[in-house]
Amino acid sequence: MREELEEKVRQSVLLIRHAYRHATWQDKKLEVAVSGGKDSDVLIELCKMAWVWGKDGLRPLHRVTTIDPPYTIRHCMEQGVEIRRPKRDFAHCILRSGFPTMFQRHCCGELKEFAVEDYVLIGVRKSESVHRGQRYTCDQELRSYGNGGGRSMQYYPLLDWTDEDVAEFIEERKIKRHPKMVRFWCRWGKQYFDSHPDVKTHEYFSDVFEWFVCNTFYKDMDDYNSKWEHDRDGKSARKFLEEYFYISLDNL
Repeated sequence: MREELEEKVRQSVLLIRHAYRHATWQDKKLEVAVSGGKDSDVLIELCKMAWVWGKDGLRPLHRVTTIDPPYTIRHCMEQGVEIRRPKRDFAHCILRSGFPTMFQRHCCGELKEFAVEDYVLIGVRKSESVHRGQRYTCDQELRSYGNGGGRSMQYYPLLDWTDEDVAEFIEERKIKRHPKMVRFWCRWGKQYFDSHPDVKTHEYFSDVFEWFVCNTFYKDMDDYNSKWEHDRDGKSARKFLEEYFYISLDNL
């Protein structure tokens, strides 16, 4: 592991321990917001490194949006994460307020953005978007939710982590990444790829595995074209995925 990443890991672990102590000193639980994605898997691993995972004072929680893929909920449950379901589902949000957009995220307020515990660990990262880079400037803050959603003290152990940091940490710690999901996407993607020979996707990729690699590991086509040949280290896209996710992609 690079020294720079080792230092980020150390700082993240210290922040998690600080948050846990702060919450438990107040006779409160520390919530871990688990989305089921790679960042929350990293957050869970850091909680284990901080020796707080599984303790009574910790409350891992996945907030169901009602449009979550079944494997996401199953993956959370397999890790001992509590599943919290909303009072209304996504369909009712649309019926009441129309489609959510990047400017009108009314569904998030109803389904995700409300306080459960007074102290929360969240795997947000500044590098995920320009907006997040501007919105989050400190690794901890007291946040108030709109529409009577309450407030909570939030901690962001991954705030300064990059995509490369996350990928290296997952590889270093051998975190298994949703193998059933990967097979699901590749299986159905292959059927589409093979049955639509005239779509532009064939101009960019030689098989479904290259297509999946591009969409999963790179920001856009330019990023993929400039980095993939180096990152693949002579491997086929299929071999790269099998080694990265510790799975077999036979018999799709």
